[in-house]
Amino acid sequence: MHNSYPRILTDETSRENVSHGDEKYPFMFYLEDIYQFDFHCIDWHWHPELEFVYVEKGTVSVSAGNHQFTLTAGEGIFINSQIIHRFVSAESAV
Repeated sequence: MHNSYPRILTDETSRENVSHGDEKYPFMFYLEDIYQFDFHCIDWHWHPELEFVYVEKGTVSVSAGNHQFTLTAGEGIFINSQIIHRFVSAESAV
């Protein structure tokens, strides 16, 4: 059976297999609804790039390292490079 939900693909160390931008310009923008991901989460992963997450709509539970946060519309968070993190939402969250 084919799973049609998007998911984060990682290696055995949980490093995400996708580069975000390139060496000269390590930046990429994504507009995603976390609820549409497999199990309604962007599962545990890390990458060498910094990450800024801004919640446009809904509520997102963020785990970053050993910390837990709840973000609502209008809030955001910076996640440093090489910090393992995960995002979960029980409803549509962009």
